[in-house]
Amino acid sequence: MDVLNIAKPLLLDGGLATELERSHNKDLSGHLWSAQFLKDDPNAIKVIFSTSTLNSFDN
Repeated sequence: MDVLNIAKPLLLDGGLATELERSHNKDLSGHLWSAQFLKDDPNAIKVIFSTSTLNSFDN
């Protein structure tokens, strides 16, 4: 399924912080942790969103 080409809104709130901590052993203690990971390790975020999208967080 190509989830980016659907007509309805797609919700992607899949617990990004929790997954970064649990699955990728990331330290989220900084105030700008999400910006830091976008800069330093964008692949970790891509993996989490790919997995959450494929697991149908938008039910």
